[in-house]
Amino acid sequence: AVPSAIHHAGAKPVYVESTTGYTMDPVDLKTKIKSSGAKFCMISHMRGKIADMDEIKSICDAEGVMLLEDCAHSIGVRFGKGTASCPHTGHHGVASAISSQSYKMLNSGEGGFFLTDDGPMAAKVAVYAGAYEGLSEKHITVPPKEVFGDLPNQLPNYSLRMSSLTAAVVRPQIPTIEERVEKYNARYYMMEERLNKHPLIEVPKQNAKVRICGDSIQFNL
Repeated sequence: AVPSAIHHAGAKPVYVESTTGYTMDPVDLKTKIKSSGAKFCMISHMRGKIADMDEIKSICDAEGVMLLEDCAHSIGVRFGKGTASCPHTGHHGVASAISSQSYKMLNSGEGGFFLTDDGPMAAKVAVYAGAYEGLSEKHITVPPKEVFGDLPNQLPNYSLRMSSLTAAVVRPQIPTIEERVEKYNARYYMMEERLNKHPLIEVPKQNAKVRICGDSIQFNL
């Protein structure tokens, strides 16, 4: 799905190696940025595994690369001091995307959210999603009208708006995230302890800055 998004944007994906903990390798990121001349870095928090985002952002900022976060798998995951009071994942990039597809922490069948505090980017996304003929003025989470300018006449409308029915399915689930995270994490750490007792199995330790959401578990053999 991640390379597909890059392809749809008319760009060419360049793959960065991952660590044994299933997160982006910052050393290889530096190498790939220099060798490819990349202008954007889309990091995918696959299965809720989070790289050291402070380091990733520092690398991107130093190289003039725009950081984008795919948070489809990291709903409920927080980054900072490894506690529930830390910010949710998705705050290091210029923009982030959250999925509410069937197998995610928020389940609406299909759908998702685009998050950014970049006004022009938010306006473009709203137009692409279907904010035509003044519909953006009815949207409660878009920039002011003046930010849109002539974008509705310049950009195509792909009619990808989330329906009211889909939103109605998602909204009651949002307040339950933390409660479910606690249950999932209790099971996760129990399984981690038991699996790590096997001499041929390793459940990689996650970054101490991360408060996980253990809705799935991965291990190395």
